[in-house]
Amino acid sequence: MLEALLVGSSYVTAHTEAKQQPEGALLCGRYELKEVLGKGGMATVHRGWDRQLQRAVAIKLLSDPEHAERFFTEAKRTAKLHHSSVISIFDTGKDGTSCFIVMELLEGETLERRLAREGALPIGEVARIGARICEGLSAAHELGIVHRDIKPANILLITNEAGVPDLKVLDFGVAKQIDSSTLETDPGVLVGTLITMSPEQIRGEPLDGRSDLYSLGMTLYRAACGSWPFKQETAAGLLFAHISVKPNPLPGGDGRPEFSRLSRLLERLLAKERSERPIDAKAVRAALLAIFEAERPASIAEATTVEAPPVPNLAQGAPSQVPMELAAEEPAPSKFTTALEVDPGAQATKPQTLFHPGMLKADERSTRAPGLLASVPQGLAKRLAAYPALLLLVLVVLFRVSTWVLVGLGLMALFGLAAYVRGSRER
Repeated sequence: MLEALLVGSSYVTAHTEAKQQPEGALLCGRYELKEVLGKGGMATVHRGWDRQLQRAVAIKLLSDPEHAERFFTEAKRTAKLHHSSVISIFDTGKDGTSCFIVMELLEGETLERRLAREGALPIGEVARIGARICEGLSAAHELGIVHRDIKPANILLITNEAGVPDLKVLDFGVAKQIDSSTLETDPGVLVGTLITMSPEQIRGEPLDGRSDLYSLGMTLYRAACGSWPFKQETAAGLLFAHISVKPNPLPGGDGRPEFSRLSRLLERLLAKERSERPIDAKAVRAALLAIFEAERPASIAEATTVEAPPVPNLAQGAPSQVPMELAAEEPAPSKFTTALEVDPGAQATKPQTLFHPGMLKADERSTRAPGLLASVPQGLAKRLAAYPALLLLVLVVLFRVSTWVLVGLGLMALFGLAAYVRGSRER
């Protein structure tokens, strides 16, 4: 039997509700309560009106006065986080037994509601949302604050003033200062939401920012897959799964490298040992942004085209104009794409050498006037080399002839051989 009390959990919420303030009630003579926007385990959020500053606000009203200290601690810590992905705190107060926090009013829906409506989200959208959450977590972790309850219900999807989709990280009510010397929760109490709770959080170990990264991994897995990685129906089963069961890779991959990269990243985020997770939220953000950029249609690389350069006039004293009959055959300058070759060793690309200065030098062999030997046709040279040599051999063996005849035939054979060899080289 699970003996721990789950504070803020979707399974168990234990508090004695204080008397609810009616719609239209006025807090501290300044803040007017309007309709309820949402309810949680510890508080109810109302739309409100600040009579003094004449502006709409959100008012978070504590349900149980016994949690007042934790409630106001949330306000102090959230107010420290001056970041665009964290909701702004305007004021806090107490009116009788009613404790409240005044926040900026945001129009939008939680990630939990969107997932309930749409199921899984596209990979690029999951990466965008995750990267933005990491920005808020990074700001909190730099101040030594661990959120401890990252989940879809605490991610509010909005549209910012520029009309761009954005989000806010909500509910630092169970956040904890890493270097705090005071015990903010009773021994044996699990703080957070069980479905996204990190193994070290369950074991009651000291926490750091990597505990939030585990909860982020659970949240992104739900967004990408449409379901949680663990489907145990009991609290005890979920506790065991978080501590001992390795989640399966994202199902339904379509072969895209970005899908595989996200699956590997989630596997690291959901590692049982925090030492095996990414070092911090900044590293996770960088990985998610890379996936997001790869998924954007505008990021598809297109061939780069440049104007073909004019052909240089290499001849000295050449006429500045091309004859009309040649100009008609000259193709107009067109666009071309630089060819690339891959160097497997360096794993880099470099432009092919399509031109080098040595090409401008005239071939000395082609411009040199042919000599006597080179002017002799190959067929004649071959006969001049073979026939005299054969005749010389026959005369020496069978007949006694003059030495001058032999010398003449020998010279003729040598000339033919030299002409044949030189002609072969020239050609």
